[in-house]
Amino acid sequence: MQDQQRARVLFGRAVNALTAVSYAVTLTILRLHPPESAAPIYLFGLCQLPPSLLVVYLRYSAILDAHRFAWIAVVVAGFTLSPPVTEIGHPGEPLLIGGALMLGEALGYLVEQRVRLAFLERDAAVLPAPPSAKDIVIDRVLGRG
Repeated sequence: MQDQQRARVLFGRAVNALTAVSYAVTLTILRLHPPESAAPIYLFGLCQLPPSLLVVYLRYSAILDAHRFAWIAVVVAGFTLSPPVTEIGHPGEPLLIGGALMLGEALGYLVEQRVRLAFLERDAAVLPAPPSAKDIVIDRVLGRG
């Protein structure tokens, strides 16, 4: 069990480090070579889909809350510091990615809750029913318990 906890911590740190490095490189490239024309809005919407799904995965894979929230903060900071890539511009783009990430967080919560409840129901079906008070009294009277 302790190995699993350590693996979760290391994985969360690795995901955050890789995300921070990738945004640093992307921001450096965008600052040196700014985009010449604005991208279509639908393309920006498609770019928001992977981060919101990754939030669902981070929630489902039981990454620590601190690591997940740090990842969300790095992504929002990356979009806030990047130059505008669509005609929406700033502050619209960071607000849209923030909304997509919060939607992913809500979906991740629902998925995690559903998985936990299914796990508890499966375990409840395997376990025998607890003895009733009547059975306990009879066992004590007969000297079996």
